[in-house]
Amino acid sequence: MLPNLRNMTRFIALLGFLIVCQLNAQNKTKDSLINIINSSKNPAVIADTYYTYAHSFSSKNIDSTIYYLKKSYAIATDKEIDSIRLKTCVALSKKYYHQVSDIDSTDHYLDLGYAINNKVNDSEQRYKLHTIRAYIYESTGRFDNAIELHLQNIAIADSIKSYKKKAFSFSGIADVYRLQKNGIKAVEYMELAKETIDHLDSTQLLTKIKIGVNLALAYDGNNQRVKGIELMKDLVTSATKEGPFTEAIVYHNLGRMYILNKKFEEAEAYLLKAMVIPEWSEIPRRKAATLKELTTLYVETDRPKEAVLMGEQAYEMACQLEVQYHIEDATRNLSNAYELNGQYQKSLSLKKEYIAIIKDIFNDDKNSLMLDLDAKYQTSEKEKRIQQLTAINSINKRDKVIWMLTFTLIIGLLVSVWFYQKKKNSFIVSQKELKIRTQEDEKNLIALRLKNEQILSEKQRQEKDIMELELKLKDKELTTNAMSLLQQKEHYESLIKKLKSIHVDASGEEASNKISALINETKASLRSYNWEEFQYVFEKVHIDFYNKLLMKFPSITPNEKKLSAFIKLGMSTKDISAITNQTPHSILIARSRLRKKLGLNTEDSLSQYINTF
Repeated sequence: MLPNLRNMTRFIALLGFLIVCQLNAQNKTKDSLINIINSSKNPAVIADTYYTYAHSFSSKNIDSTIYYLKKSYAIATDKEIDSIRLKTCVALSKKYYHQVSDIDSTDHYLDLGYAINNKVNDSEQRYKLHTIRAYIYESTGRFDNAIELHLQNIAIADSIKSYKKKAFSFSGIADVYRLQKNGIKAVEYMELAKETIDHLDSTQLLTKIKIGVNLALAYDGNNQRVKGIELMKDLVTSATKEGPFTEAIVYHNLGRMYILNKKFEEAEAYLLKAMVIPEWSEIPRRKAATLKELTTLYVETDRPKEAVLMGEQAYEMACQLEVQYHIEDATRNLSNAYELNGQYQKSLSLKKEYIAIIKDIFNDDKNSLMLDLDAKYQTSEKEKRIQQLTAINSINKRDKVIWMLTFTLIIGLLVSVWFYQKKKNSFIVSQKELKIRTQEDEKNLIALRLKNEQILSEKQRQEKDIMELELKLKDKELTTNAMSLLQQKEHYESLIKKLKSIHVDASGEEASNKISALINETKASLRSYNWEEFQYVFEKVHIDFYNKLLMKFPSITPNEKKLSAFIKLGMSTKDISAITNQTPHSILIARSRLRKKLGLNTEDSLSQYINTF
């Protein structure tokens, strides 16, 4: 243990020395940029220098980066330098999305960037705008919109002959399909991305690592987990050479894959490695993702306290980020953690929230964009000027305190390593000593709940089938009733013909009078067929038909209502004529009037339109 600690101390001391050298170099570079800003009188040079100066800050100083990017944008806007305005908007939207996780501000600068690019027509910048907006669509569940933008980017990449951009566009489409749990499509597009980067030379190591990571994730989402893990493990060495952030990406995803393969000890080791890398854990979106995976791990390994601790942090961060899939996963994981810890009321509440999120996952209703941030900049110019002077003074004084900061950093790292080693050893010992406790009663209770839910679902399905069958029977009964009326009318007409022939052949005034009375009685009975009973049955089968029709066309007459009901049943003009005791010509005129009242053209189908109600 002691030799390892000495080696670690030497490593940290060397790291501190390299940091000092790097900071001194950065300070010289920053000083030269400040001199250009102070000495130049060319607005384009000043705006472009502010843009470069903003990118000289580390990820920890994101506020300084954004501040100087806004300075660059303000000068470029004032002097109408569209090329600098455009690239500054792209940079601001990227910083707000990836490092600040502020969707509204991201959208604001994307809209400005698109507006400027409509004049400038810069393909490179349009590609970047599409990419960031596609990320927003993914995070809010608008997957079709995201894929559409990635497809547009493939066309842009082909037009500017960029294999790198084309590969990342394929990768973006694969990522959307992976979020939609479509592993086959995800692998298909990631393999296209892999084929595309084969055209790139060895200097594009970071691009190849990122595509490799996404391909491994696609394999994992397609249940090719062993293949995904092997590919991800092959990337560890290359990622370590590329930098801490890339290294953390590989560690995080390896941990996630090991959880799915039930290799929990390896999973915990890699996830904790990602968490101690500041370039990763200081970005809220990245930290929340690792916390979610740790929550899953501790639930799977029956460690309720750690699961609740990590789950609550992940849930809080996900709600702050307002990213749909982060909230969905964090809600589900924390619910499982509470259930494992015996906090069933909290678990049930989060399960209901999770179900509501799933139902609303494709809802496109979003909050409106933030107010114009540049207008806010104009109203607080004095405060920002003070911040600028403070930042410049801080740069000038940094050389005096750099060794103190380095010493503090080394001590902090030593303490962190000691605590990390101690905590890791504690976890290993605890894992070996603890036995898995059986909780059969709780498992039986969960199984019983699931069984009850299945019984309830089956009962609801059967009730639905019965209702549909009853409706079909009633509809058949209604049609039968109408046809019965038609047969009754035909019977009456036949009877009338017979009575008329008797009337002609009969003798005697008394017989003639009786037969005439019988004819009149039969005709009256024929005219007064039972419309009320027919209408009662019709309204039971076709609920709200009349209400919907009258709501849209309140001037419909009672006769037109009757005609609409017969048309709804699919009856012909001849049948309607027979039932209503009107001539076919009268029915055709009535249909023409109804068509005109409903606002239909001659080529429109009256029966098809009435069947929409």
